[in-house]
Amino acid sequence: MSVGFVLACAIFCGGGAFVRAVSHAQTTSQAEQATSTLTMEQLTTAAKHFFRDTAEFPLLQTMTMAVTDPAGRVIKTTNLSVDYVFRGFSPRTNSTYGQVRGNISIWQAMGGAKVLKLALNSDIWTMVAGQELIADSGQYVLVANNDHTRAGLITAKLTRVEPCPMATMKNRAETFAPDVPCGASEFELKEDLSFQKFSFEVAGLPAPVKVSPFGQCTLQKYHAEIEFQSVMVAGEKDPFIVPKIVTASLETSKGKILIVSEYEAKARVK
Repeated sequence: MSVGFVLACAIFCGGGAFVRAVSHAQTTSQAEQATSTLTMEQLTTAAKHFFRDTAEFPLLQTMTMAVTDPAGRVIKTTNLSVDYVFRGFSPRTNSTYGQVRGNISIWQAMGGAKVLKLALNSDIWTMVAGQELIADSGQYVLVANNDHTRAGLITAKLTRVEPCPMATMKNRAETFAPDVPCGASEFELKEDLSFQKFSFEVAGLPAPVKVSPFGQCTLQKYHAEIEFQSVMVAGEKDPFIVPKIVTASLETSKGKILIVSEYEAKARVK
């Protein structure tokens, strides 16, 4: 027997973004000209456009979690398919928002739907990507460079001016996400500033955490990565950026946790 379950997650941002910007360009190619003038204001505008909430987009999320011991042996796997509604950034509420809906067993529901909360890990990172640019974050320095290994791509790195506090996972332990994501992030964009990839390296490590199935352990490294896809929505003339693949890798003193979610577009809800 299964029951329907819905979880929602929102990340509230501050005011307008304020980040010191530094750009580097070596030649006069079109991509490097774009890079030489790239500002935080342009990135913020692009984020509000491509991650806009004018067209919420339903996705099928297929998640896999694999847990390995220090020797690399797989000791636990979890698989789940859920519906994820990606709503992007809302200027009205100044927040990013997403909703997960899935059918789970009655026993899982009675246990607090932990398996469904696990799916929120990937969804939290999809919202962090936009929030990094939209939030009030005078703590960051922007460095943008043309990616010489791949023509037409720009990398934009956000680094903290001040060191991050020690990372904690007390309030979000069941989602395997840090309480307050703090660290260095990197965006990969096309020349039109459409987002292609996002990566985040959690700082403030090593740190003591308590996560299943390891219990009390030391979190040594945490890396999250997103590959985006462009979709068209009826009534919208411009593309809408949604997640394609989200990966979170946690390395601890007792083993490694790898959470991977793949997203497939569904028919839009009328």
